[in-house]
Amino acid sequence: MADNTQETSTPDYSMGYGETTSRRLTRRTAERDAAYLLPHLKPDMRVLDIGCGPGSISIGLAGAVDPG
Repeated sequence: MADNTQETSTPDYSMGYGETTSRRLTRRTAERDAAYLLPHLKPDMRVLDIGCGPGSISIGLAGAVDPG
């Protein structure tokens, strides 16, 4: 089976995405890309983000439930 992923490694994030994809993923935010969830999140709730990529949206979701 051929592996068609482009390897990119950085100290902060290394999942085999190319540079363009990594840049696009890190520009995503909870406020812009998951705004529909924010009104439902309250402090002390728990959030499980599955398939979060570099976690740029997860950071905003975690802030919404802080100090959860």
